[in-house]
Amino acid sequence: MIESAGLKPSKEQLLMFAKANGLKIRETEEDYAMAWEEKRQGGEGRREEERGGGTPSSYTEFTVLLKLFVHAASTLGSRAQDLYFLCDLTDMLGVARLIEEIPLNFKDRFTFCIAPVDTKQAELMSYLRFFARQYQHKKEVKLGVNVHWEKVPVTPMELKHLEEIHAVVDVYLWLGLRFGEDIFIEIEDAEEAAERCSELIEEGLKKLKPKEFMLVGKKRGGGKEGDREGGRRGSSRQRGAPSGRWRKGGEKR
Repeated sequence: MIESAGLKPSKEQLLMFAKANGLKIRETEEDYAMAWEEKRQGGEGRREEERGGGTPSSYTEFTVLLKLFVHAASTLGSRAQDLYFLCDLTDMLGVARLIEEIPLNFKDRFTFCIAPVDTKQAELMSYLRFFARQYQHKKEVKLGVNVHWEKVPVTPMELKHLEEIHAVVDVYLWLGLRFGEDIFIEIEDAEEAAERCSELIEEGLKKLKPKEFMLVGKKRGGGKEGDREGGRRGSSRQRGAPSGRWRKGGEKR
């Protein structure tokens, strides 16, 4: 018997929540451009306000909107909390922060934010930002991953490496289904890469011992030291394209 159900906000619910609370959000790319222009001229706007010339408009960031929604949902009456619970939005918030400065309309931003990713994987997050940047410029979004040089993993780290590649390919396919193959133009290559990774991972699992599986899990979990390292890797790659380790046109590093 199901005693309670998990809830996750839809884009329509977030828009309704914003309007019901008088929040100004960026629904279009033009809204985004205007908001950042106002932010850039914030000093002039504050001076105008001091002279009595009005208050500069302020936008509520998508990340802030999500946090406000979570807070409101957590304060529902006891009856509602008995029947429903709010799903964990940690990864959704993480992606929202990652692409916050990329000018996307509300619908597209929401779609990127609900992509099936683990925000603890720095390489995956770097590629997700890479895809969003390509999409922002209305360019054809390319995968940028080459598994031709990959081999059957014989160590826990090699297995983890392949799992990370598979995660990148998987999210590319997920986005391609939603934005279309005319934008995500390397769907066939991604499908082949996913199949290749799956085959290599399966062969690797046959070779690795159960004790080595535990090592992979511990390294994936991170811990304090691992988290700090992951943060450094992610932050250094967020400004541009991902590292060249899996990219087309050359061998992995």
